Amino acid sequence: MRSTPSPLAAEVDAVAARPVGALNIEQLQDLVASTSRESARLAAIASRAIGELAARGGGSVPTKDGGTCPLPAWLRVSGNLSPVAAGQQVHTAVALRELPQVTEAIIDGTCTLEHGRVLARLVGKIDPGQLRASQPALMEVARYADPAALGHYVRHLIATWCGPALDAEEAAAQDRRFLRLSNFHNGTWRGRFSFPGAARGAVPSGSEPSRPR
Repeated sequence: MRSTPSPLAAEVDAVAARPVGALNIEQLQDLVASTSRESARLAAIASRAIGELAARGGGSVPTKDGGTCPLPAWLRVSGNLSPVAAGQQVHTAVALRELPQVTEAIIDGTCTLEHGRVLARLVGKIDPGQLRASQPALMEVARYADPAALGHYVRHLIATWCGPALDAEEAAAQDRRFLRLSNFHNGTWRGRFSFPGAARGAVPSGSEPSRPR
């Protein structure tokens, strides 16, 4: 429920009111493409605002009772997000403050916020001055690469500039890997697994499931 109507909300309401059943195939394609593009831009605008909130409040925001609240906790409630998702949004927003040209490109629609999340991994691993100077080159790669391909390029840069940081990332990814199996003793098994995107190769085998540390 929206507490305060806004011009932006009115525009979204107008688009939502269009009966999709009355649109032809070409119009439906246009609607999907335009809403996907603009929603990505809006997400980037929100990310830029989150970064500004983090900078001004030192990681906290004021509450109605006169106190303060950690920014991720406030974002979790206001955006109905999981704690992990809220924390990731804040982390990305803060990192992208170090890449202003990348942020503007995302808001312009040149690339997506997902591209920005990938490039944000470079913050803290490469000299800030050199990283800022390299933004045009990074954006040129992002223009022709999807986020997965861009991720491989970023890993190459991290390995080139900061090998220990890449080793730490790979160790963290290994720690997040797990496989849980349950035997229902009726000839069926049910399981849950998590294998980071960096992990390649066969699924671990064995009778005993591995657990996260």
